Amino acid sequence: MGDTHAERKYEKLSSLASLSHSGTLPRQTAQALEGFAHHMPWDSVRYDVEEEAVLKNNRILAFKTPNTTMQGGGGPRHAFRTAPNSWGVIATNRLEMEFVYQIGFDDGEAHTLNRHRYGPGVVDAEAGSVHVPAGGTVNVTLPPLTAEFWLEYA
Repeated sequence: MGDTHAERKYEKLSSLASLSHSGTLPRQTAQALEGFAHHMPWDSVRYDVEEEAVLKNNRILAFKTPNTTMQGGGGPRHAFRTAPNSWGVIATNRLEMEFVYQIGFDDGEAHTLNRHRYGPGVVDAEAGSVHVPAGGTVNVTLPPLTAEFWLEYA
């Protein structure tokens, strides 16, 4: 009873987590999914990212948190906790060498994003912050074989 779409999503994520501990799902895959489940509210809105070239080993995704987080939206980790309309960026580096991203926002505002890193032997490690000035850009270096969540709200 009361089986909502949000509850089913949470059950799916819980199932993936339990599969990783049972050995059915590769541990690296489970760790990559953990970042999305932990840091990205369910109702987030994806934004287009302008890239010079699409690189298969270096991907970037930008999103904003839903307007409903303070009214209970966003899933169990974010409801009543995560600021609405806040930026999040997910950047990956599948290369065995560092990779530099140049990021900026076109909304005319400055943004400070806290970095959370995932990679070999690293799960949700704090990795400092990125300050993007209003109307400007900043270069951010990712270590080899990592994914980072850059979050305005965490």
